[in-house]
Amino acid sequence: MLESTVELLGGLFLIALPLLITFCIFGSIVAALRAVSRGSATVSTRREEITIAQGERKNWRELCKAALDARDPDELLEIVQELSKVLKREELVRRDFREARELTSLPAQSEVKN
Repeated sequence: MLESTVELLGGLFLIALPLLITFCIFGSIVAALRAVSRGSATVSTRREEITIAQGERKNWRELCKAALDARDPDELLEIVQELSKVLKREELVRRDFREARELTSLPAQSEVKN
């Protein structure tokens, strides 16, 4: 009785092992295909984000993040060009602000000296 039970369990194990290996391989293939399809969806989502970034005024931090995430060289070039424009625009605003601050502080300093 014990021998027949051991033989039965051994036979089931020999049948179950190839099935388990087959299911593991099949599961890995399915998981890999899902990951690839999610990656494709992520790329198209990022392209949409970049298109939105180009349509709206984004700050330089958002553009830098988009440049880090970009995979396509043409896409990266567009982002870097937009980043350059944003940084130039920001520098002009800062320079104008600095000049305006200096102009408003000059009369106050001359009044203090008098």
